[in-house]
Amino acid sequence: MKKFLRITAVVLAVIIVLGAGLSLFINAYFTSGRLKALIVPEIERATGRKVSIGRINISLFREGVVLSDMALARRSGKGDFLSAKELVFKYRFLPLLKKQLVIDSLSIDSPYIFIERAKDGTFNFSDLKARFQSGESGKEKEKSKEPFNIAIKEISIENAKARFVDEMGKLPAAQADASMDFSLSGPGQTKTPNVPAISGEIDLKGLRTAFKKVNATISGKIKIAGEVKLALEADIGQDRIKINGTALNYTTVPAVDLNISSQKVDLDRLLPLMPPGGKRKSAARGKAPVREGVRGAQRPASNVSAKGRISIATALYKRYVIRGLDADWRYLRGAFSVSPFRASISGGDKVIVQGNLFGSIGYGKLGRQNTLYGKGQARFSRILVKQSPISSQIAALLGMPELGAPSFTGSIINYEIKNGSIFLDGYLDSAQFEFNPVKGTVGVNKALNVAVDLDLSPALSARIGKKYLRFLTNAKGWTVVPLKITGTTAKPHVGISKASVGKALKKGLGGEIERGLQKLFR
Repeated sequence: MKKFLRITAVVLAVIIVLGAGLSLFINAYFTSGRLKALIVPEIERATGRKVSIGRINISLFREGVVLSDMALARRSGKGDFLSAKELVFKYRFLPLLKKQLVIDSLSIDSPYIFIERAKDGTFNFSDLKARFQSGESGKEKEKSKEPFNIAIKEISIENAKARFVDEMGKLPAAQADASMDFSLSGPGQTKTPNVPAISGEIDLKGLRTAFKKVNATISGKIKIAGEVKLALEADIGQDRIKINGTALNYTTVPAVDLNISSQKVDLDRLLPLMPPGGKRKSAARGKAPVREGVRGAQRPASNVSAKGRISIATALYKRYVIRGLDADWRYLRGAFSVSPFRASISGGDKVIVQGNLFGSIGYGKLGRQNTLYGKGQARFSRILVKQSPISSQIAALLGMPELGAPSFTGSIINYEIKNGSIFLDGYLDSAQFEFNPVKGTVGVNKALNVAVDLDLSPALSARIGKKYLRFLTNAKGWTVVPLKITGTTAKPHVGISKASVGKALKKGLGGEIERGLQKLFR
C-alpha cells in the first residue's frame, strides 16, 4: 500500500512539474509582442482596418487568454469602431489535442461600438460585410481541410457601450449602456439549424436618445430562456412608460405579447416623434409601378404576429384630457388594429367636451389595398362650442346669436371609417334646440358632406322671420330647419338644404311654397 502511494505521489509530482514547465515554456515563447506580431497583421488583412492591442497573455491552466486594450479603427482611421478594455477566454486544454476549442467562458470588459449611417445610406460596417462575403478573408479556410471546431459555453459582457449616429437625419442619435450574461448550448438543440440555444439576461442600464428636442431613456431587463421576456421602462420627456411582454419562437416565427402602461402620457409631445407615413411617388411615365415582392419595395414582415394591451391612466392631447384609456391591440400580416378601446374625454379649447369613447380602429388590407377602418361611438354629457366656423355660419344664417356658441347635453355620435371617409350618424341635444339627426361624411381630405336637421323650440321658432320654415314642424311642434354642411373642416359652408325642404313641402303644400323658399334662400 505504501509503495502504491509513493508511486502515485511521484506520478502527480511529474505531472505538476511537466505542467509547470509547459506553462513556463508557453509564457516564455508566446510573449505579448510575439503574439501581437502574429495576430494583428491577420486581423488587419481580414478587415482592411488598423488594429491595436495593448497586451496578450496566455495562461495554460488559470486565466486562459487575456487581451487588453483592443481596438479596431473606423474606416476613416479616425476613432474606434470597436474597442474593449479586456477580453478573457477560459478554455479547456484536453480538447485542443482533438482540434476542438472549447471555451468555458468569454468575458468582455467595457466593450464599445460606434455605428454610423452615412448620407448615402451605407453603414460604417458595410465594407467589413462586403469583404467577408467576397471571401477575401477566407483563404486560410480553403487551405485547412480539418478546421478547428469552436464551442463557447458562456459569455459575460460588463459595462458595454454603444453609440449610433445617422447622417441622413431620419433616426435619432442614440447611446446605450448595458451588461449581459449568456450561456449557449450546441447547435441542433433549437428549432433553427446551426443556431445555438441561448439563455441569459441583458441588464439595459440606459438607452438614451434625443430627437426633436425630446430626451428619452430606456432601461430594464431582457431575459432569454426559450422565450424572451421584457421588463423595460421608457422615460420620454417627463413621461414614464412601462413595457412588459414576451416573445416566443423569436428565431423562427416570432409571436410577441407586449403590454404598454403609463400613468401619464403627453401625446402632443410623443406623436411628432413618430416616423411620418411616406407617400409613394407615382411611377415614371412608361414604367410599371413597384409592386410588393419586387426587390427594393418595403414589405411588412409576414411571419411576425404581435398583440397586447395598452393601459394609460391619463393622456393629454390638444388641451383634451383622456382618462382610463384601455385597449387591446394586434398586428398580423402587415395589419394593425386596436379593438376594442374605451376611454373618457374632457376639456378642450374651442370645443369643450365631457363624455366617453368606445370603438375600434385599424389599418390594413381590405380588398386590394391598405386602408383605415373602424367603428365606434362617442357619448357626451356636455359639449360647449366656444368657437366654430360652422356654428358661426348657422347663427348668421338664422339671425340667432346664441347658435354661434351652442351648448349640448346627452349627445351621441356613431362613426364608421370605410372607403377613405368617416361616416357620422347621431344627434346633439339641448333644451331649446337640437341637431337631430346629424348624418354624413368627413373625407380623409377633410371634405365635408353632412346633413343636419336643426330642431328649434317654439320660442326660437317665432324669431326665425322666414315664414315658410314654420310649415316644417316635427311631432313635438318644433320647427325643423334642414341644413347642408359642405366645404372642408378648415373652410366649411353652411346652407339650407333645398332638397330636404322641397321634399317636405311637396307632400302637403305643393310647389308654390318651394319656389318661394328658393327665392328666399338664394
